[in-house]
Amino acid sequence: MSKHPVSKDFDHIVKKPFPLNLFDWLQNTFITSPFQTFSDLFIRVAKYTAFNSKVKAVLLKMRGMKIGTLPVIYDRVVLGVTTHITIGDYVNLSRGVMVGAGAQKHETIQIGNEVMIGYDAKLLASDHVIPDDINEPFRWSGHT
Repeated sequence: MSKHPVSKDFDHIVKKPFPLNLFDWLQNTFITSPFQTFSDLFIRVAKYTAFNSKVKAVLLKMRGMKIGTLPVIYDRVVLGVTTHITIGDYVNLSRGVMVGAGAQKHETIQIGNEVMIGYDAKLLASDHVIPDDINEPFRWSGHT
């Protein structure tokens, strides 16, 4: 039985049965690379020790982050696009800190030297337009 001529264009949308090769399936669905997944997990989960903090710094440097000497990185730290984050020397990222740099080139975050960021602090790079009218919803104001 032949398919409709247009249906072949939508074959990629149809969910296929669970594949036999689990690693390929994971890589094609939501994991960009096993190394990135491991480093994200280690940075978020590993408890603070001086050794773990050094390992986290090495992993972040390997992923393209510019990071200074002797950073202190606690557990539950969430980082955005690591190539758009710069961290200076002797920086302390406490437990639960989120540094959300975006994917655009202008959405970068730079943290200077000897900075201490407290528990559960959020640093977000944003490009929202601030509305002139105070009654206009901020949510629908758009982006630059």
